[in-house]
Amino acid sequence: GGREKPKKKGGGGGENIPGEKSKYSSLVRGALSPVEAAAALPLYKKIGRAALKIARGGDNNRTMTRNESDSKNVFNMRNMNRYFPEKDVARALGVVPRVIGQLADTCVFNPGRRDVGLGLRNQRAREMIPTWTRFRRGSWEYSAKAVRVLMEYKQAFPSLVAELSKGYKYIYNAEDLLLQAREGVGESSSYPTKEQSYGVLRKLQDWARSRKLDKLKSCPSTSEILTEEGIELLANLSNELRKQTSLTREKELRDAINEESSMPIPTDATRAVLYRINPVPPWSPCEKFGLTDRVMSLRNDEGLEVGELGCVIGIHKNESKGLACALQIDVLLDKPNPCAGTLSGRCPESRGVSLAASSLLNLSRPPPQPKPKPKHTKLKSFETSAGPIMPRPKPQVPKPKAQAPRPPMPSFGGGGGGGGDA
Repeated sequence: GGREKPKKKGGGGGENIPGEKSKYSSLVRGALSPVEAAAALPLYKKIGRAALKIARGGDNNRTMTRNESDSKNVFNMRNMNRYFPEKDVARALGVVPRVIGQLADTCVFNPGRRDVGLGLRNQRAREMIPTWTRFRRGSWEYSAKAVRVLMEYKQAFPSLVAELSKGYKYIYNAEDLLLQAREGVGESSSYPTKEQSYGVLRKLQDWARSRKLDKLKSCPSTSEILTEEGIELLANLSNELRKQTSLTREKELRDAINEESSMPIPTDATRAVLYRINPVPPWSPCEKFGLTDRVMSLRNDEGLEVGELGCVIGIHKNESKGLACALQIDVLLDKPNPCAGTLSGRCPESRGVSLAASSLLNLSRPPPQPKPKPKHTKLKSFETSAGPIMPRPKPQVPKPKAQAPRPPMPSFGGGGGGGGDA
């Protein structure tokens, strides 16, 4: 038999993307060659289109089938980029949609007003967790790994789900949760104490912390996020390019990028001429950004050096009066940086960073260059093999004929005061 493929580890928000030995390494390695390695920008565009195709494949809203609604099939879902509506998730877990919303959002219990929700979304602030939840067409949707975590939470604490299913409350009581658990096992004892109430709430919160769900960062629901498989494609491409590109070929790579890009990457000598470092207020000549675009950092006061290259993997927008404007851009750096992180497990170690849109220069969509004013010069004759060629004469426009002067107007007896006949 053949060798088994390495399985992707599942778990909480701290999981990292597998390294170079993955199913996408062959695709990247097959597209690379010594000639194409120098032309980085068009190669990133080619891999970027493949990453966007993967993202669109899992972007469609799907309905769970009966086989997928089974708990065993939900745990064994391979494509973690698929999203399912909240009503279908509730039907798969056997609860009402309101309970799913409370478990994924916030659920406050007394004493201490402690929140035992998983924090996978925020309905009030309309914020989502990338690759976990999203808000589409007026309703919430959950990814396959979010469905798996919700099902594990339900199986670990069935008394919590039973208490929430009784009805909605702004604040629940931990004593009722303990009584519900004792009724389930047929125990009867005295009323729960305050220490027991704190203990059960602490147990619920520790379950979420053990899966590192409290480390997940939220973003506006209008954000555009690249899937983990697409990020893995771009990360493997940069790794292969870094292996093939040595210090002696750095100048060759820069020259090839300058030839392919309509806006060349500025060198150290021309960088100060083209852009003033760390301007106040922050300013960038680029306004439009898209997923998988190649960008370059323009500031050195945010942890990165000026000139660091990377790819856009997330665009966080904020809607104000119906208009969406980009505030933060998630970037996958080509090289590890001590100031970078994993962006909640979406990027390899020390490769993910979130920067303001005003701190980046978009190399894939450069700003339009001002057109020089045409210089009006007189045509001159020049010599060729056939002889001198004279400029084409201008067409003669006939001048309008001069009109004859009008004759003086005749006077009708208009003598000036003199008189009449003698």
